[in-house]
Amino acid sequence: MPRQLRKRSSKGEAAWDESGQEAKLSSSKRAIGRVVNEFYDAMETGDIGGMMKLWRKADYVKYSHDSSKLVMGYDKLHEFWLTVFAHVLAMVVVHA
Repeated sequence: MPRQLRKRSSKGEAAWDESGQEAKLSSSKRAIGRVVNEFYDAMETGDIGGMMKLWRKADYVKYSHDSSKLVMGYDKLHEFWLTVFAHVLAMVVVHA
């Protein structure tokens, strides 16, 4: 069953819950919302700089891709996103 989409808030101040009701978010949740929005903006636009500023430059960072591939380390993550952005001509991103 498809997941219902959340309203994307550019300021991260509010989001739609599963029933469609607007909910106020704490400051930490707003901060997380802003980072999530930046992540999807970078994916949608193929902005490697925007994507990489979201990751700490460390060997312990990890990203689990939908392909079940686990990418570990900042440098490997950078290579991964370069490859993704180079091979995807058009990307439509829908997140919940």
